[in-house]
Amino acid sequence: MSQFNHLLTQNDLQNFRVICEAYIFNEKGRIFAQKRSANRLKNPNSWNAARRHLENGETLEECLAREILEETGWEIDQTVDLIEIIDFELPQKMLKSGELAKEKVFKFLVKVKELKEPVLEKEKVSKYCWFDDKNIEITTQNRIEEQDINYVKNSILKALECLKKHQI
Repeated sequence: MSQFNHLLTQNDLQNFRVICEAYIFNEKGRIFAQKRSANRLKNPNSWNAARRHLENGETLEECLAREILEETGWEIDQTVDLIEIIDFELPQKMLKSGELAKEKVFKFLVKVKELKEPVLEKEKVSKYCWFDDKNIEITTQNRIEEQDINYVKNSILKALECLKKHQI
């Protein structure tokens, strides 16, 4: 049984696009993020954590494991903690036909098994970087919506706080 799945309600599944975001850390206490490619509808050329939507019948941890493997080639070792849950509404111009505008985003601090060079999805991602409080400002670049400018920056800062809390 998933240790976090009790946080997911039937209402969430019916009314939100449920998203899992993985804030993966390395031995230097930095957080991994990827730069979205220029051809992406949502936030092209901007930084994001590894993220995927929940598929039918999937637990939150299964979604995390799938997303990390698909986006980086890494295997999840441990879901250290839930950083936060947020409700977010996407602007219509960022939606595909029939897509739900409301997202419920579950943000997790995650440890992977073997931290090697990531295998990126080249059509979706142009590069990656490890972030800490010294280089985090670049995550605000190229965000489309005003309310979204500090999204990744604030999420990484919360992940770094969570990492310190766990003394990892």
